[in-house]
Amino acid sequence: MSQATPAAPYPARPFHRPVGVAVLAVILIVVGFIVALAGLVAVLALGVAMAVAFGPTAGLLGAAAGFVVLLLGAATLVAGLGLWRMQSWAWWLAVVVLLAQILFGIGGWVIPAILLLYLILVRRHFNQ
Repeated sequence: MSQATPAAPYPARPFHRPVGVAVLAVILIVVGFIVALAGLVAVLALGVAMAVAFGPTAGLLGAAAGFVVLLLGAATLVAGLGLWRMQSWAWWLAVVVLLAQILFGIGGWVIPAILLLYLILVRRHFNQ
């Protein structure tokens, strides 16, 4: 006697990740890792160098600047990982990260603006 397998309560929706989103996710993961690593080095090296050259207050300011870079890199890395998994929260985080890159001129503004425009165009894929 064979047993029938119970039907799934909801039909499975096919998973679809646009190629451009995959490329963008990989770019953000790589860039986020590099920027976070640079931020970590900056926290240590810039903090110490500024403290030695200009005193402890300058050292704290240098470390704080490195920490901001570290946070931006970590946010970029997390956004890339979330985009890879097509998470809706990652879409918003990527928009914020790209806007920050545009506003602060990190690495120029043209490429982040193009990536932001693309992200806006594929927004509907993140409502799955």
